[in-house]
Amino acid sequence: KAALQEVLRGSTHITVTAPTGGGKSYFVGLLLEQAYAARKPWIVLDTSDRNHIGLIQLKGVTPLKIRKTQNPDYSKLLNYPFILCYPDDEMEIDDLIEEYRKIIQVFLRAQKPRIICVEECHYYQKSANQADKNLERISRIGRKYGILGWYITQRCQDLPKILWSSSRYYMIMHYYLHIDKSYLSNQINHFEAINDELQPFDVLVYNSERDEHIRLEAAAIKGARVTKHYG
Repeated sequence: KAALQEVLRGSTHITVTAPTGGGKSYFVGLLLEQAYAARKPWIVLDTSDRNHIGLIQLKGVTPLKIRKTQNPDYSKLLNYPFILCYPDDEMEIDDLIEEYRKIIQVFLRAQKPRIICVEECHYYQKSANQADKNLERISRIGRKYGILGWYITQRCQDLPKILWSSSRYYMIMHYYLHIDKSYLSNQINHFEAINDELQPFDVLVYNSERDEHIRLEAAAIKGARVTKHYG
């Protein structure tokens, strides 16, 4: 908990990446619990109806099922401190991301402190060379207003460089494929050696500004989680 509280005190963008089944959503749920305990408002833009649904057990978390509608008034979301957005069963991913872009724009215009947790953020851009303009705005000007991007992805190679470079903390779980390890070695010094030490569901917390890292063990993560995980 102390390590995660240090991350939250830093008021910075973060990147969380892990291969499929690596325990990413479980760990992100713990991060959100810690932010909730610190009364740091957040909104989760989930791509599944199960990843973070357990968070509604926390008092004051507002669930919002996203449907394909015409011109919804997302400005009302500014009135709620903790929001979990998740898709209707009939939502296609492209339509869902378009709604999430509208929500992000609302919070950027409001210029009020908020963690914006972007699940599967690789869906927002066509390539790693061109970031989605909304995520780029969070990365470039968000911290000025206390708007922090939490970029969550399983496809580390598809994450645009602006999102990597604006994140003070990288939180990474064990990768197996050489192509992934090689790519992450370009972001983190001595990554492959560090990666070899990670056990399943351990998390590497890397401070990109200080070139320092710690390892959070899976047992400690599991022991700290409060809400039930359904993902």
